[in-house]
Amino acid sequence: MDGEKPQNGPRWHSLWRILADGLGRLLTTGALVVLLFVVHQYWVTDLRAAQAQEDLRRQMVQAQGAGRPATARAPQAAGDPAEVRLSGIDVETAGPLPAGTVGLLRIPRIGMELVVLEGAGRGSLQQGPGHVRGTAVPGQAGNSVIVGHRTTWGAPFGKLDRLRPGDRIEITTDSGRSDYVVAAPDGQGLGREESGHLIIDPDDLGVLDQDRSRSRLTLITCHPRFSASNRLVVVADLAGEPDRVAGTASPQDGDRESLATTDFLAFSSPSASGWRDACAPAAAALLCWFVSGRLAVSRDRRRWRVVVRAVFWRGLGLALAAYPFSVAFDRLAPLLPIGG
Repeated sequence: MDGEKPQNGPRWHSLWRILADGLGRLLTTGALVVLLFVVHQYWVTDLRAAQAQEDLRRQMVQAQGAGRPATARAPQAAGDPAEVRLSGIDVETAGPLPAGTVGLLRIPRIGMELVVLEGAGRGSLQQGPGHVRGTAVPGQAGNSVIVGHRTTWGAPFGKLDRLRPGDRIEITTDSGRSDYVVAAPDGQGLGREESGHLIIDPDDLGVLDQDRSRSRLTLITCHPRFSASNRLVVVADLAGEPDRVAGTASPQDGDRESLATTDFLAFSSPSASGWRDACAPAAAALLCWFVSGRLAVSRDRRRWRVVVRAVFWRGLGLALAAYPFSVAFDRLAPLLPIGG
């Protein structure tokens, strides 16, 4: 009829329904990705680190068996919850050691006993504590620096803040066992001096300084928990004379500039290229998820078939997306303001 307005209601209603449906799917997918990221960071990484340490322990036992009969150290008095022993590993003299490892680190107060790897890059720290290349070998003159995660990848240094001056730290290398004693904070750092440790800026390379007139052990992790805004540092002095045997050369006094180029920066200042590196696996994971979502749709009138089809395709999509998601999360995590 003349003068009658076109009826646009149904068309706009359909458009809004499509937009609302798309927004709902997007929010659901986003929530799922966040949930998977949390599970990966605080559960999957722990399992992977535990498996890596188990493999390293097995290699250490085998290396000892090849060099000499392995004997376990006698346990301490019953009832001491801090004493931990690894079956078959001689914690008095650990050598020979598997390739890529520095030794066995024990901290009785916090019940920690882990294999230390050579290098402080992300690959090493995903397996356990890492010795910063270019710093002194544990037990020798100079400053030996070891870094480790506090909340993820097994959280090897998760309880480092519980150490107190006078606590014992043991580290066994192929040269033998060295005992260190935790020193009281010297007042350096951000002015937040606390018992047994101090807090510093993440780019403070002063913790790498070498003084060959003494032997020190420096342990570093993120601070506070679930944040990487600062670093928590524990310093311990060697109890006794440093070992003078041949080994990895220690840096010269005051060689801070060369140390600044070591892989310590991989622990404190991740590269921004991680965003680009994470794009491909993330895209592959999302593609698997969205394709499985389309295949999960069924117009069958029988409800049980609809449910079975949805569970099958969604489950398959999640399984296929798990690995690329894991790779993407590994590359993204160091770039986020969360604690390692």
